[in-house]
Amino acid sequence: MLALMPATPSLAARLGDLVGQMVDELTVLLAAETGAVAGDPGPRLVASQLGWLHSLVFGEIAARTVAGEAPDAIAGVVEKLLEIVEDLLGERVLSYAVREEGA
Repeated sequence: MLALMPATPSLAARLGDLVGQMVDELTVLLAAETGAVAGDPGPRLVASQLGWLHSLVFGEIAARTVAGEAPDAIAGVVEKLLEIVEDLLGERVLSYAVREEGA
């Protein structure tokens, strides 16, 4: 199934639609959590970054699974990938809309 999805235009399009829906819903949630005013681009920008990261990680996992790599090897690669992305995104994105403890 993992190999079939990107090779089938209708499945790839559907997957893209689902990612777009996820970003839209996350945008609404982040706007509510942060009290963003209408037109504030922050929630959409952060939601889009998280959508990109989601697609990147799952694409990497899928490609390596199809290639027959072992789960432990895939986990190691994804962990390194996430460390690099963490540095790229920076504290402002990583701490966006974080709830206080007990909230």
